[in-house]
Amino acid sequence: MKAKVGMEVSWHLRMLLFISFASSFLNISYAQTNNDYDTPAAPPPGLSNCNGVFLTYSFTSRDKEYPHIKNATAQAWAFKSSATIVNTGEYEVKAWQMFVGFQHKETLVSATGATIVDSDDFPVDASNGTTFAGGSQADLKTSIETAGDFTQISAQIDITGTQFGVKPPGVPMPSIIKLVNNGYKCAKATMRGKTYMQVCCKKDPKFKPKPKKAVKYLPRQYGDLEFTYDVLHAYGNNYLAQVTMVNNHPLGRLDHWNLTWDWKNDEFIYSMRGAFVRKRLCSMCLWPRRRILPRFDFSNVDL
Repeated sequence: MKAKVGMEVSWHLRMLLFISFASSFLNISYAQTNNDYDTPAAPPPGLSNCNGVFLTYSFTSRDKEYPHIKNATAQAWAFKSSATIVNTGEYEVKAWQMFVGFQHKETLVSATGATIVDSDDFPVDASNGTTFAGGSQADLKTSIETAGDFTQISAQIDITGTQFGVKPPGVPMPSIIKLVNNGYKCAKATMRGKTYMQVCCKKDPKFKPKPKKAVKYLPRQYGDLEFTYDVLHAYGNNYLAQVTMVNNHPLGRLDHWNLTWDWKNDEFIYSMRGAFVRKRLCSMCLWPRRRILPRFDFSNVDL
């Protein structure tokens, strides 16, 4: 904590975390799953004719939920669907955002592969549509700079939720799917069958972006409480991060604070300084990671 005469004193807390992953990928490891070596699926129809960003939405399945009632419009159905976004153009898509116009009182329970822009946590009321953004893969590179690597130019969202009023053989499809990023224009989405829709979004030649100052990092957002998660060093299957909390309020105190966040790639904390955890991993939780990381020293892991 640093203070200067005549200035307000901010309260600082820093934690150093040595964090490990369940496997390595691009030197900053990600957890391997059983799907890592599966044969990639065939490209969706219409992909080869799109010179821009290709979006799809596919309805997968549904199951009748409790309570079972006679009023068909009020009956709840659990559904599963998937959405994909593929960069087929010559420009990298930074911080992609995809809007899905749900229209059947949908409530989303999970969305694997993306985050919800309109809400902080699940379940999410998506009855008026919702916007998805990239999670661990926020940017979509071009096929030119990746030699056509679909894992870098595309992203898939697996959606699970509840919808009302649409029973078989009806299909609860959204009214629209589109790319929200500035500088793109999307045509009207077309249906292929009853369970699949697609659209191609292209660069708008009339769009003129506002000039921005060249900065290395995103601008800092100011508030009464500030949180920073900074990766100081990255290694093959672990990294060192510094978590900083700052209380800028001149009068308010923060007693019994409890900071939480969600891991994206099955990380676990190897060691920590400046704080302690409320829940520790047991040996049964660490056992699957021992098989994936046979050379990793687990003798000192207690978090």
